Amino acid sequence: MKIFEKQEIVKSLEYYFPDLNPSLKVKAKIIKYDENSYGAGISHFCKRIGDAEYYRPGWGADSVEQAEHRLDLYMNDFTNDYIGNANF
Repeated sequence: MKIFEKQEIVKSLEYYFPDLNPSLKVKAKIIKYDENSYGAGISHFCKRIGDAEYYRPGWGADSVEQAEHRLDLYMNDFTNDYIGNANF
């Protein structure tokens, strides 16, 4: 009986925001779940302008490139109202 799941981290990234907060570094991991199924984990979540809650992306992707593109889109909307991800 298998009592664990294993996920392969295929890429690690770090995002910096010198104009927003020079000391902020958001780490991200692109994870391969199975063939043609990828996702990502991030070290911080932000509250986007106009949102009531912190946005926790929960999307999947078909490739490493698509997952990285979606991370880039998320980071483009990053604000200075953020929290750490205790599960990262």
